[in-house]
Amino acid sequence: MKREEPNTTPEILNELSREIGGLMLSSRIRELLEAGIHSSEVDQIHLTTDRLTGLPKIEDVVEFLRPESSYADRTQRPFTYIHADLVFLKAFNDDLNYAAGNEALVKAARLLESFKRPYDALGRIYGDEFGLVMRDMDTKDAEARMKQMMSESERVILYERPLLISAGFGTYAPRSGIAGINQAKESAEEMHKINKKLFHERYSHLNRRK
Repeated sequence: MKREEPNTTPEILNELSREIGGLMLSSRIRELLEAGIHSSEVDQIHLTTDRLTGLPKIEDVVEFLRPESSYADRTQRPFTYIHADLVFLKAFNDDLNYAAGNEALVKAARLLESFKRPYDALGRIYGDEFGLVMRDMDTKDAEARMKQMMSESERVILYERPLLISAGFGTYAPRSGIAGINQAKESAEEMHKINKKLFHERYSHLNRRK
């Protein structure tokens, strides 16, 4: 029996876009549909892909880091985990609208992607938070990368306000096991909180509704 070709007309694609909240499908899923990939296979991608940003979903940070720790153990090279978030997502949502907030999240994802190398891993945790694993990176390089990331986010202007991504990092030492994974995660989250607070203080006017 001949397999029925999926309907990939613009009308169908637009209908799918509406079904996920009026947002455009991620470019990757659109490419798959246009290439004739069956809809059931695309559904499987939806289970592990954040529909707004097109990034993988991170359900559990420790599990997200575990494969990279195995690689680090084998190669005896550290990796860095960067925890990042969109500082003023609530201000985008409250002062403008949720569409503006979604646009800001997508821009944040694209900015973070620009720091990702082919062998790194980036995903969306939930809400305004993201996780980035950078292979073969020690503390010195990680700090420089984190500062560059936050600095560039200040230069991205959306609706006459800076995007602002706060970040923190933790480094996994080879053969440190689950304790090392948790330490990298907790260090990244704690540093991120400090940097987020600094952004809030520096840009406190963005929290005041007009």
